[in-house]
Amino acid sequence: MYEGEILEPNRERGIFVNSCKRLALFSLLMLVLIALSSCALTGDELKPDKDHSIVRFVVKNPKYSTRFSQMAIPSDTESFGIVAKESGSGTLIKSSKAFGTEEYLTMEMKLPGDRVYSFYFMGIDSNDSLTCMNFLKNIYLLSGEATSLSVSMIPIEKSIFPTDASLANVLFKEPKYSYEEPKYVDWTRAYYYFTFTATDLGTFFEDLSSEDHYYTKYSFDLWNGKEFYLTSNYYWRDYESNYSYSYISKIDSNTVQAQVPVYFPIKYHDDGTPYPYTDGTFSFYSPNNFGGLGAGLYNSVNFSELNAEITIVIE
Repeated sequence: MYEGEILEPNRERGIFVNSCKRLALFSLLMLVLIALSSCALTGDELKPDKDHSIVRFVVKNPKYSTRFSQMAIPSDTESFGIVAKESGSGTLIKSSKAFGTEEYLTMEMKLPGDRVYSFYFMGIDSNDSLTCMNFLKNIYLLSGEATSLSVSMIPIEKSIFPTDASLANVLFKEPKYSYEEPKYVDWTRAYYYFTFTATDLGTFFEDLSSEDHYYTKYSFDLWNGKEFYLTSNYYWRDYESNYSYSYISKIDSNTVQAQVPVYFPIKYHDDGTPYPYTDGTFSFYSPNNFGGLGAGLYNSVNFSELNAEITIVIE
């Protein structure tokens, strides 16, 4: 292999775009080069031996500017994670590294050779949430040798929409956000689908996910900048606490979804005055811990956007 040579990938997964021209540009620029190079290694780089193969990954930093508006690795990606899964044994070997100021991020793995691996790649943001993903399966690595592969990262699309479930009125206290005792509030409960979509995301989730629960976090301007997690029995926590009987699951090979209850504060129960907030945020997080890297699925939305999807009647 000569310096600067890029070999054709064994398998490259495409991303749907509106025109062939955009697809060509997107595929060219969004390529994340996963280089398992047999070129001479220098300095502190790992070296293969008779029992091992060295896997070297070179990833373009998404924060470097480009004259094109789209990137396969979203600009909010803070770090890059890789999980190598040995075929047959289920052994997982993981590695992650934060993007720094350099244009390229370099990562290395020393793996037992003469074995078959699947490689799972993921971009992770500051919320420990996946921003993009892809994988390559059934890659045979020879001891003392290396191969060159490439893969295009696939951004994860997020959507929220209401279910057909009926609205319900629920009574429970607001959290203790000040020195005053929390008051009872009448809330309206609505269910929403929180959906995450990308080519083969469902397969990725099925292969690596170790968790299926989720957290629901609330924040209103009335609460003095504080955030609280709501449990299924209507207790507020100021630390991560999962919503019991909560599940996120694979819908099909491309889709992962959760049906999530969202509670809208309507009025104080005792005197019937409207709950005095003007702005609020609802956050969903499922800490799926993909391959042991601590990454999950996250989405945050303003209550005004959620409220626009349903009709709440105040009585």
